[in-house]
Amino acid sequence: MKSFTMKDGLRGLATIVVAAVVGMAAAEATPITYSIVNNAPFQSGYAVSGSITTDGTIGNLSGFNITSWTWTIKDASNNPVATLSGGNPPDFEGVVASATQILLPAPNGARHILELAAPYPVHTPGLGWIRRPGSNDPEFGFPASNLYGAFSSGGTQLWYTEGSPLISTQDGAWIVAETPVAPVPEIDPASFGSALSLVLGALGLAERKRRVVIG
Repeated sequence: MKSFTMKDGLRGLATIVVAAVVGMAAAEATPITYSIVNNAPFQSGYAVSGSITTDGTIGNLSGFNITSWTWTIKDASNNPVATLSGGNPPDFEGVVASATQILLPAPNGARHILELAAPYPVHTPGLGWIRRPGSNDPEFGFPASNLYGAFSSGGTQLWYTEGSPLISTQDGAWIVAETPVAPVPEIDPASFGSALSLVLGALGLAERKRRVVIG
């Protein structure tokens, strides 16, 4: 019987360490970038575009799970009126993420808020979604319990909508951002016909060989 040596022990320890490192690397979440939803009917003629990137966490998020964000607001003439980017949001609570969406749940006794704004001075400029039941505490300078609003870099109110039926999931959660839908690849009829011709040609050749063998 072969005796166990220190060399064998070190080799086994190295294998365990390598396996642990590989496992930790595999366990690390892949960052996800979501596109901000443009709720055009509730934005007073303005359009919103931008993105939110997380560290890949699924479920309840903390502000530190958002690693970067950027947004631009344009007027009806497609002129940019406000733009901003940053890292961890200055005001953040009760936000949930799936693999495809960032959600702000319907008020259920808890406060749900996501503001993509400059921390100092607050809300200048700012873009935010706020949902909380029965609250008269001011947010964005207005008493509101359920609002979606934006301010320009000069502090001018661009829009302020309370109780708006924003784009939502079936259970009433606002969809703040979602991953872009990959376009469905178009099939070139000509290439499809060529492929079909090759298949039919191969089948015909196989049939001719079969007949030769039988004959």
